[in-house]
Amino acid sequence: MSSASVPVAIPRGDDWLAICNGRADAVDFLQRWHRYCHAIDDVVDQGYTTPAFLGVLAQAIDVYSHPFYVQYAQVLRITAVTVTSAYANSVEWEKDPVGWRFRIADVLRFASIQMDEAVATICGGYEHMRKFSPAIWDFCWQRQHTEQGEPH
Repeated sequence: MSSASVPVAIPRGDDWLAICNGRADAVDFLQRWHRYCHAIDDVVDQGYTTPAFLGVLAQAIDVYSHPFYVQYAQVLRITAVTVTSAYANSVEWEKDPVGWRFRIADVLRFASIQMDEAVATICGGYEHMRKFSPAIWDFCWQRQHTEQGEPH
């Protein structure tokens, strides 16, 4: 393993610039992407009101017209579609009585971080992305689970 692929601690705040290899436009896009994904999850989990649903639509316009997204739309569109599919499976299976579906749903709900990986790859290549990927997944798992590994 080269030193470029040694996993690092999950970035916070300005360290998002590290994931994006110094590209502020990429950081701005990812921050908007994650707010958008959380808004979708809130609408799905809490039931939607017309204002909440319209707010998500407005966020979609903001995300998919962001200059970074537009510049790399050929790649990021595929990522957005596969993230959406993984999230759909997560929602469908999160209460499934078949044990493996429930367990996979618990992981698939983190699908939006695949966009982080795509952006990191665009900004710095595979080795750059791999430097951050394990820490991002670890951070998401820890934020969403108890110390015993149970989902919140």
